[in-house]
Amino acid sequence: MDDGHHRGVVPVTRERADALADELALRGVESIDLMVVLGSGLGAFSDALENACVIPGAELEHLPRSAVPGHAGRIVFGELDGVRILGPRTVDYMTQNHLPGGTDLETFGRPLFAESSYDGVGFGLGFSVQLDPAANKVLSSPGEFAWGGAASTAFWCDPHEDIAVVFLTQLLPSSTHPIRPQLKQLVYQALVD
Repeated sequence: MDDGHHRGVVPVTRERADALADELALRGVESIDLMVVLGSGLGAFSDALENACVIPGAELEHLPRSAVPGHAGRIVFGELDGVRILGPRTVDYMTQNHLPGGTDLETFGRPLFAESSYDGVGFGLGFSVQLDPAANKVLSSPGEFAWGGAASTAFWCDPHEDIAVVFLTQLLPSSTHPIRPQLKQLVYQALVD
């Protein structure tokens, strides 16, 4: 029976995310408005945080484990210069479409290597922004913000469904297989009310 635990991959379910939130609450982290996954080379950023709460990932039973050599595997919460890094209003502003005339990426530019359609997708300040899921031809919610990398990596946050997805892979070029739209389809089809 394939339970999804093959090759060290552990599925992240809502129950697992809730259990991780409970673990963090026991350590004094009362709420998380925004979680940022930092890539390699950004450890100095987390080291600069003030009033930091550092939790080694190995101490959190429900945190997925990194298989990346040299990855610190820790969660760091804190402030920079006495303030939260991003407030809710800033995130709201960043995740609005900032393309001229409210156009989508398909109209404004051209995809160079992505297998994903840019119809119905705008661009905010650092993120793609879902404007029209029907035009994009992939299950999602208006207001979802996301981005993907050249090796088919992806993340997206859907405030409407209250989900965040981080997908790490090394499939080059990303146009090889439509893995990101298929992942999104699977995630959204699995959601139940």
